[in-house]
Amino acid sequence: MALTTSSVKIHLINNLDNDNVDDSIVIKKDTLNKSYIVTYSDQNNGSPVKHVVTGLHRDNLEDYVYMILKNQSIDEDGYKYIQVTAPAMPRVLVSGSLMKEVYYREHMIEMLGTSLDLLEKVSVK
Repeated sequence: MALTTSSVKIHLINNLDNDNVDDSIVIKKDTLNKSYIVTYSDQNNGSPVKHVVTGLHRDNLEDYVYMILKNQSIDEDGYKYIQVTAPAMPRVLVSGSLMKEVYYREHMIEMLGTSLDLLEKVSVK
């Protein structure tokens, strides 16, 4: 496994004042296997759990993230905000309630696509 030094981070925010209740997703590329590694950190009501998914191809990864965003659109107690930190791009903070609209979900997937393209091209210094 040879992971990129840069990553895409999706911060799922429950409370702007307390990040101990927020979940996060970190995506890196395994350049050796040409696949992606996803680490989902779930705060799980004070009992944190990390889920690691390996061997995802780009289309599977985009489907995975799209499903998270789509689930947000129907969740009665969803995240308040979703923040995406991508390589060599400004952070984007979006109200979780906007995920009800297809435009915002599709924009987030487009941003993910651009971010994935940059993973191997950006170095972190």
